[in-house]
Amino acid sequence: TIFHIFGRVTSMDRIDDNLFVGDWQDAQEYAHKYFTISLTQESPGGEHLHYPIRDDSQNTKFRLLGFIQLAMTVSSFRDAGFDRTIFVHCAAGQSRSVLFSSLVLLYSHKNNLDTFGDVAEYIVEQYPGANPSPQLKTQIKKIVLDNG
Repeated sequence: TIFHIFGRVTSMDRIDDNLFVGDWQDAQEYAHKYFTISLTQESPGGEHLHYPIRDDSQNTKFRLLGFIQLAMTVSSFRDAGFDRTIFVHCAAGQSRSVLFSSLVLLYSHKNNLDTFGDVAEYIVEQYPGANPSPQLKTQIKKIVLDNG
């Protein structure tokens, strides 16, 4: 979905109710407007939660566990009625933000998707711009399976 906001065409895409993904350029424009989670090495400025993670196989298990725990926390907030728009971004809006959103939906009690693979596949079907890193997806899937 392409939105026309403030005269600019943006690639910010809706993944679920009040859950959007986007790229670095979107973050520059919208980080001040939404509850923003930045997954890039650089911070977009403004009020946001910054959790840098790599888009390859070089993340430590500790870093990945934190990534998963953050997604679980965001999911709990959403299940408890947090109604602000959550904007998750990475550099291109295709991999880290998509995988993070997959985890948020996986841990939500409001869906019927059972596995991380099911959720990631669902998001790729819904969002044509999704292109999750196979290395990062494999790392996350292994930790999710190992930790039940």
